[in-house]
Amino acid sequence: MCAALKVTRQGYSAWRKRPPSAHDLRDAELAAKISEIYGASRGSYGAPRVFAELKRAGERTSRKRVIPSTYFSPSAQTNRRRSR
Repeated sequence: MCAALKVTRQGYSAWRKRPPSAHDLRDAELAAKISEIYGASRGSYGAPRVFAELKRAGERTSRKRVIPSTYFSPSAQTNRRRSR
């Protein structure tokens, strides 16, 4: 695998042992809050409303960090409209 990635075994091993970055930890925390807001809205809120709720709660984040969490989560992949 290291040959396919064109990295040394030592470099790959060092990368695997590193702790999560501050950005990754913040993303996980933000994802939990987004899931909570999305669940409280019973799945009806999209990214703009979720972002507004986060802002109202005092969370400092950007709209672009909210969009992937909202639209690409498995729970957001359902179509709630009725067919005619």
